Amino acid sequence: MKEIPLDVLKDFLDLWYEDTHSYIPVEFIEEAVKEIEEFDFINIKERLLQSLKDSIKYKKDLKLKV
Repeated sequence: MKEIPLDVLKDFLDLWYEDTHSYIPVEFIEEAVKEIEEFDFINIKERLLQSLKDSIKYKKDLKLKV
């Protein structure tokens, strides 16, 4: 099983949020579930933190160049 890409995770969480707060057609949810089942939800915390740290470093480096 492969790790879930962070952008796919975000889309999945958006769908989950929308479904809990409004109506999403069942067919749409079923399709999303099929797609998401191929992924493993491992190392999410570490990957999110690393992504944010990389973003901080990039923005600081960019500021130094300006």
